[in-house]
Parts: sequence; structure tokens; C-alpha cells
Amino acid sequence: ECVGLAMGSVMPLCAVAVVTVFSAASITEKCNRVPSVVNAGDFGNPVMDQDRQYLVQYIVNSAAGFYIRGARLTALWVLKLFYIFAVVCFSLLTQSALRA
Repeated sequence: ECVGLAMGSVMPLCAVAVVTVFSAASITEKCNRVPSVVNAGDFGNPVMDQDRQYLVQYIVNSAAGFYIRGARLTALWVLKLFYIFAVVCFSLLTQSALRA
């Protein structure tokens, strides 16, 4: 009963945290697409522009995005985190139901 009550008060906070982390991961995913957009742009020069290629390589090598303890925050990472969170919540709720 106490675990269920505690889960009810913690769940909204955890939901806000998951949405925030997923938003940060979506920004990282958008950063992954920037080199393609720059490379696809036609800036008035129909031939391959070497300066543009340098810019694209710089963007790729900079690896912009959000990092947590040195690990790049991607949508896949957030999805795995959400699965672990769901398993923990389910096990806590199951334990509280068995004790009641």
C-alpha cells in the first residue's frame, strides 16, 4: 500500500524526466541530420565544393548533441532507459499488490 502511494506521487515527476530526456535525445538526432542537409544544399556551384566538404566533415567530427557521462544521448538510449524504468515500476507495483 505504501509503495503504491509512493509510486503515485513519484510517477508524474518521472514522466516529466522521461519527456525531458526524450526531448534532448530528439535534438541529438536532429544534429545527426545536419551534415546531410548541408551537403545537399545547392549554393550556386554545381560542381563538388571542397569548402563545403570540409564543413560537412567538421560537423560530423564535432559530434554535436547531448551527452550524459560521456555517452551520447540518442533515442535508442532513452528507449532502453524507459524499458528499464517500466520494469522497475511494474515489479514494485506487483510486490505491493502481493503484500496486500
